[in-house]
Amino acid sequence: MRSSYPIRLSIPRLTQLAACLAAALALGAPASAETESAGTSAAARVLDGAASAAIRHDGVLQLLARKTTATPNAARARDSRQPAAIHPVTSCADDGSAGTLRLVALTANTGDTIDLSALTCGTITLQTGTIHVDVDDLAFQGPPAGSPPLTIDGNNADRVFFHGGVGTLDLQDLTVSHGYYTADHGFGGCIYSNGSVVLTRTTVTSCTAVGTSLAVGGGVVAHNNLVLSSSALTGNLVSVTVGTPGSVVAEAGGGVAVYAFTMLDSTVSGNTVQAAAGKSYGGGVMGFTGFTAKYSTITDNQALASGIGVDYGIGGGLVGQDSVFIQNCTIDHNHADGGGGLFLLGSPPGVANIRNSTISSNTANLLAGGVLANTDLNLSNSTIAFNEAGPSGGGGLFAQGADSELESSIIADNTPSGTDAAADLDGSTTITGANNLIKISGLPVPPDTITLDPLLRPLAYNGGLTRTHALVPDSPAIDTGNNVLDVDYDQRGIGYPRVSGSQADIGAFEFGDRIFADGLD
Repeated sequence: MRSSYPIRLSIPRLTQLAACLAAALALGAPASAETESAGTSAAARVLDGAASAAIRHDGVLQLLARKTTATPNAARARDSRQPAAIHPVTSCADDGSAGTLRLVALTANTGDTIDLSALTCGTITLQTGTIHVDVDDLAFQGPPAGSPPLTIDGNNADRVFFHGGVGTLDLQDLTVSHGYYTADHGFGGCIYSNGSVVLTRTTVTSCTAVGTSLAVGGGVVAHNNLVLSSSALTGNLVSVTVGTPGSVVAEAGGGVAVYAFTMLDSTVSGNTVQAAAGKSYGGGVMGFTGFTAKYSTITDNQALASGIGVDYGIGGGLVGQDSVFIQNCTIDHNHADGGGGLFLLGSPPGVANIRNSTISSNTANLLAGGVLANTDLNLSNSTIAFNEAGPSGGGGLFAQGADSELESSIIADNTPSGTDAAADLDGSTTITGANNLIKISGLPVPPDTITLDPLLRPLAYNGGLTRTHALVPDSPAIDTGNNVLDVDYDQRGIGYPRVSGSQADIGAFEFGDRIFADGLD
């Protein structure tokens, strides 16, 4: 989804940009910044340092930590003498009458299940505002696979769910759409939870959170954890209509803003954060204390800001902090001013781990088209390619943690617009590891690093759950990598061995069957 909100992305000249952001360095620029090469711009340093400090100290984190206590009714504890109950919803109306979703949810006890699986109407359109869940734990079960799908539609009038309990709101086999929440601090367009949220085979789509000065979580806000399993967050929007120029943060998490986020076999796509003034973080995901993703895709999200002074959009697809683990995933076609694909930050002992994954075709107006890493980084058996950065460099990876271990990974075919900026790898980190292919680096790399063209095919479904860049038969990446983590399969998963020749290939894709490598099997 591309927003029509009028955002200006005019970027000041680098000298002006550095001057505007210099004060932010006092908030805690990376200690390793002083070791940067002369070719690394001051703009790159301050953008990265400002982003790191801002995320750590901003008011959004404090607000998320502060639980909302006002709920429509006091939370009801389950009588231990009674087993959990299943309450069927028998009506598609929303007038509060018997059998309606609104009444059934209101009368349920913690631990119960709301069963919507027998409904055949297709959509429940809310007429009188949010469905309030004022117990700790409550599950909503939609129609099973093979049945007509069911959507709970907020009618663009209010949130769809407000969860006042501190347990888990569990949604299965449903679509939640067209929630709309607006306030000075607009939190959670479709779902707001004081506790945790679990989405299983569920889509949250076309939801909007609008704030005058601050907005967070276009699709979902959860004070604790969000687990996304075989689910999707698509086409959601966070928008700040006024904001404050130079503010630490105006908005975060176009799809979701949570303390800790886990996604498995899921998609975050087409979400947007945009601010008239102030900074924007995490077009798709904002995870404040942890992010884990496996066999998932983050694509076509964007973090937009005015681009004036210190107001930037950072982390087009994802912002992950402290503990980040990404495996067998594709992050592609996201956009921001810095960290077009993802922005990773943290402090020791926190480390970001990226394994068997592809980061491709992301763009940044200024810095780090693919990955902006302000934390120690472990990158293994992955491909970072065809990303594009602006004049501050780091087309593929801009790393500023103390240490970056790269193993059997491709960083190539990325593009900067600055003439003296390294196209593929840049920053101030110390690079260790072996068996990598890095075409152009602004940093010293291990002596066995290959600098040839990896000969990658376009991003496509080559098997498995996520897209990859296949290797052509004469790629120098074939049989020149390693498998130091001893994983069984490449990014595509079961059926695609990590080692099929004399040794592993470099990158996320293993060339595999030499006879049928052209796909004509």
